[in-house]
Amino acid sequence: MSADLELTPCESLAELQKHLAKATRSLLVGGESEAPRGFFIINVAAEAPLMIGLCSSGVSPRQRVLWQAKQGRVLIGSDCTVTSVDAQTGKIISNVRLDGAFFDFLLPDDNGATIVHELGAVGIGFDGAVRWSVSSDDVVENFRVETGRILELDIVDADGPLRVSLAEGRVLEAE
Repeated sequence: MSADLELTPCESLAELQKHLAKATRSLLVGGESEAPRGFFIINVAAEAPLMIGLCSSGVSPRQRVLWQAKQGRVLIGSDCTVTSVDAQTGKIISNVRLDGAFFDFLLPDDNGATIVHELGAVGIGFDGAVRWSVSSDDVVENFRVETGRILELDIVDADGPLRVSLAEGRVLEAE
Protein backbone atom coordinates (compact mmCIF):
# COMPACT_ATOMS: atom_id res chain seq x y z
CA MET A 1 0.00 0.00 0.00
CA SER A 2 1.28 3.47 -0.80
CA ALA A 3 0.75 6.62 1.24
CA ASP A 4 1.17 10.36 0.79
CA LEU A 5 4.15 12.03 2.42
CA GLU A 6 3.97 15.56 3.79
CA LEU A 7 5.78 18.42 2.09
CA THR A 8 7.18 20.94 4.58
CA PRO A 9 7.73 24.33 2.93
CA CYS A 10 10.97 26.31 3.31
CA GLU A 11 11.32 30.06 2.78
CA SER A 12 14.32 29.83 0.45
CA LEU A 13 16.84 27.59 -1.24
CA ALA A 14 19.38 28.58 1.42
CA GLU A 15 17.05 27.39 4.21
CA LEU A 16 16.40 24.12 2.35
CA GLN A 17 20.14 23.55 1.87
CA LYS A 18 20.73 24.17 5.62
CA HIS A 19 18.21 21.46 6.53
CA LEU A 20 19.70 19.03 4.01
CA ALA A 21 23.22 19.68 5.31
CA LYS A 22 22.14 18.68 8.85
CA ALA A 23 20.56 15.40 7.73
CA THR A 24 22.44 12.12 7.97
CA ARG A 25 21.23 11.17 4.47
CA SER A 26 19.80 13.67 2.01
CA LEU A 27 18.97 14.12 -1.64
CA LEU A 28 17.99 17.17 -3.69
CA VAL A 29 15.29 16.76 -6.37
CA GLY A 30 14.53 19.52 -8.87
CA GLY A 31 17.74 21.40 -8.21
CA GLU A 32 17.94 22.13 -11.94
CA SER A 33 14.49 23.82 -11.89
CA GLU A 34 14.38 27.00 -13.90
CA ALA A 35 13.70 29.97 -11.59
CA PRO A 36 12.66 27.86 -8.55
CA ARG A 37 9.98 29.47 -6.37
CA GLY A 38 8.99 26.65 -4.06
CA PHE A 39 11.24 24.77 -1.67
CA PHE A 40 10.12 21.75 0.34
CA ILE A 41 11.43 19.11 2.71
CA ILE A 42 10.19 15.53 2.48
CA ASN A 43 11.08 13.23 5.37
CA VAL A 44 11.11 9.55 4.43
CA ALA A 45 10.97 7.13 7.36
CA ALA A 46 12.89 4.32 5.65
CA GLU A 47 15.19 1.86 7.47
CA ALA A 48 17.79 4.60 7.22
CA PRO A 49 15.83 7.88 7.28
CA LEU A 50 16.20 10.05 4.20
CA MET A 51 15.53 13.78 3.86
CA ILE A 52 14.60 14.85 0.35
CA GLY A 53 14.74 18.48 -0.66
CA LEU A 54 12.43 19.52 -3.50
CA CYS A 55 12.82 22.65 -5.63
CA SER A 56 9.85 23.66 -7.77
CA SER A 57 9.44 26.40 -10.34
CA GLY A 58 5.69 26.46 -9.65
CA VAL A 59 4.64 25.24 -13.11
CA SER A 60 2.26 22.63 -11.68
CA PRO A 61 -0.72 23.61 -9.52
CA ARG A 62 0.59 21.33 -6.75
CA GLN A 63 3.35 18.96 -5.74
CA ARG A 64 2.61 15.52 -4.36
CA VAL A 65 4.71 12.70 -2.91
CA LEU A 66 3.85 8.99 -2.66
CA TRP A 67 5.72 6.52 -0.45
CA GLN A 68 5.76 2.76 -1.06
CA ALA A 69 7.29 1.30 2.11
CA LYS A 70 7.36 -2.32 0.87
CA GLN A 71 9.76 -1.43 -1.98
CA GLY A 72 11.31 1.57 -0.22
CA ARG A 73 10.41 3.84 -3.14
CA VAL A 74 9.15 7.39 -3.47
CA LEU A 75 7.33 9.04 -6.40
CA ILE A 76 7.48 12.84 -6.53
CA GLY A 77 5.22 14.80 -8.88
CA SER A 78 6.24 18.42 -9.44
CA ASP A 79 6.40 20.86 -12.34
CA CYS A 80 6.55 18.72 -15.53
CA THR A 81 8.33 15.73 -13.98
CA VAL A 82 7.70 12.61 -11.92
CA THR A 83 10.82 11.49 -10.07
CA SER A 84 11.28 7.99 -8.66
CA VAL A 85 13.63 7.68 -5.67
CA ASP A 86 15.06 4.57 -4.02
CA ALA A 87 14.94 5.50 -0.32
CA GLN A 88 17.30 2.67 0.63
CA THR A 89 20.16 3.92 -1.57
CA GLY A 90 19.11 7.59 -1.41
CA LYS A 91 19.41 7.87 -5.19
CA ILE A 92 17.15 8.96 -8.02
CA ILE A 93 16.03 5.99 -10.13
CA SER A 94 14.42 8.01 -12.90
CA ASN A 95 13.01 11.36 -13.95
CA VAL A 96 10.02 11.01 -16.27
CA ARG A 97 9.34 14.16 -18.26
CA LEU A 98 5.59 14.73 -18.67
CA ASP A 99 3.97 16.32 -21.74
CA GLY A 100 2.66 19.10 -19.49
CA ALA A 101 2.39 20.29 -15.89
CA PHE A 102 1.83 17.64 -13.20
CA PHE A 103 -1.75 17.68 -11.88
CA ASP A 104 -2.15 14.65 -9.58
CA PHE A 105 -1.55 10.99 -8.76
CA LEU A 106 -4.61 8.75 -9.14
CA LEU A 107 -5.22 5.27 -7.74
CA PRO A 108 -1.82 4.63 -6.21
CA ASP A 109 -1.15 0.97 -5.41
CA ASP A 110 1.86 -1.24 -4.64
CA ASN A 111 3.07 -1.00 -8.24
CA GLY A 112 2.81 2.72 -8.97
CA ALA A 113 0.18 5.26 -9.93
CA THR A 114 -1.60 6.97 -12.77
CA ILE A 115 -0.38 10.53 -13.23
CA VAL A 116 -2.66 13.14 -14.75
CA HIS A 117 -0.86 16.05 -16.38
CA GLU A 118 -1.76 19.09 -18.44
CA LEU A 119 -2.09 17.18 -21.74
CA GLY A 120 -3.01 13.64 -20.70
CA ALA A 121 -2.04 10.81 -18.38
CA VAL A 122 0.74 8.29 -17.83
CA GLY A 123 1.05 5.09 -15.77
CA ILE A 124 4.35 4.99 -13.86
CA GLY A 125 5.69 2.29 -11.56
CA PHE A 126 7.56 2.99 -8.33
CA ASP A 127 10.58 1.66 -10.21
CA GLY A 128 10.28 4.67 -12.54
CA ALA A 129 9.17 2.59 -15.52
CA VAL A 130 6.52 4.11 -17.78
CA ARG A 131 3.80 1.48 -18.24
CA TRP A 132 1.71 3.52 -20.67
CA SER A 133 1.16 7.10 -21.83
CA VAL A 134 -1.73 8.96 -23.48
CA SER A 135 -1.58 12.58 -24.62
CA SER A 136 -4.09 14.94 -26.21
CA ASP A 137 -3.71 17.92 -28.52
CA ASP A 138 -5.22 20.30 -25.99
CA VAL A 139 -5.36 20.95 -22.23
CA VAL A 140 -7.03 18.66 -19.69
CA GLU A 141 -9.55 20.77 -17.78
CA ASN A 142 -11.02 18.04 -15.56
CA PHE A 143 -10.60 14.33 -14.87
CA ARG A 144 -12.31 11.50 -13.02
CA VAL A 145 -12.17 7.73 -12.64
CA GLU A 146 -15.25 5.74 -13.64
CA THR A 147 -15.87 2.30 -12.09
CA GLY A 148 -12.25 2.22 -10.88
CA ARG A 149 -11.03 1.11 -14.31
CA ILE A 150 -11.58 3.96 -16.75
CA LEU A 151 -10.00 7.40 -16.61
CA GLU A 152 -12.04 10.14 -18.26
CA LEU A 153 -10.14 13.27 -19.26
CA ASP A 154 -12.18 16.34 -20.19
CA ILE A 155 -10.19 18.13 -22.89
CA VAL A 156 -10.72 21.80 -23.76
CA ASP A 157 -12.94 22.18 -26.86
CA ALA A 158 -13.42 18.39 -27.26
CA ASP A 159 -16.84 16.91 -28.02
CA GLY A 160 -16.55 14.40 -25.19
CA PRO A 161 -14.08 12.99 -22.69
CA LEU A 162 -10.98 11.07 -23.68
CA ARG A 163 -11.58 7.64 -22.09
CA VAL A 164 -8.54 5.58 -21.09
CA SER A 165 -8.30 2.04 -19.71
CA LEU A 166 -6.22 2.28 -16.54
CA ALA A 167 -5.05 -1.32 -16.90
CA GLU A 168 -3.16 -0.84 -20.16
CA GLY A 169 -3.49 2.84 -21.09
CA ARG A 170 -5.54 2.04 -24.18
CA VAL A 171 -7.81 4.82 -25.49
CA LEU A 172 -11.40 3.56 -25.51
CA GLU A 173 -14.22 4.35 -27.89
CA ALA A 174 -16.49 7.20 -26.78
CA GLU A 175 -19.79 6.10 -25.25
